[in-house]
Amino acid sequence: MKSCLAQGFPFAFGLRLYVSFDQAAKTGIVPMPNSEEQSRAEHGRHALLAVGYSDQSKAF
Repeated sequence: MKSCLAQGFPFAFGLRLYVSFDQAAKTGIVPMPNSEEQSRAEHGRHALLAVGYSDQSKAF
């Protein structure tokens, strides 16, 4: 995935949403869910577009 971005090719991907996804509205970061966290009942999936990454932050 990093190779695609380094070559200038963004990519779309989807993920299952967990309750912690709502933190992104405040922090701008979608955290990894913990092992006990439940997925959201409503709007349980989301599509995103990766356009860059940070090795320092370990984030896309």
